[in-house]
Amino acid sequence: MVTPDLRQRLPGRGVWVTARRAEVDLAAKKDAFSRGFRRKAAAPAGLGEMVERLMRADALAALSFANKAGAVTAGFAKVEAEVFAGRAAALIRALDAGADGARKLAAAARRGGGRLRRSFRCSNRANSTWRWGGRM
Repeated sequence: MVTPDLRQRLPGRGVWVTARRAEVDLAAKKDAFSRGFRRKAAAPAGLGEMVERLMRADALAALSFANKAGAVTAGFAKVEAEVFAGRAAALIRALDAGADGARKLAAAARRGGGRLRRSFRCSNRANSTWRWGGRM
């Protein structure tokens, strides 16, 4: 039986697959896990969804720790100032956030000479902020 082990704590041999839902689902469909383990390995239904859910939970937990350490900035004006100053390592935007805000933040990064290293879209505002303790 194929089991996700994102933290690499389970004993035995592992098989690596790109951690995207579509690729995990395709690997399960093509029986790639059996080839990787060199024996029959049944992938449970919904493995891709399970991996996606586990990765989201881990990312939100890491974001929560960063927030508690004071390393997270929330609120458009504050975030824009951090991006402009080049102090933002990453930008996490809600899926339901407006495209105009993203465009303004990208412009702030260019004007400030900073370069926004990574930009992610995550869940929606109501769902993401209550989980990591941020404020809207």
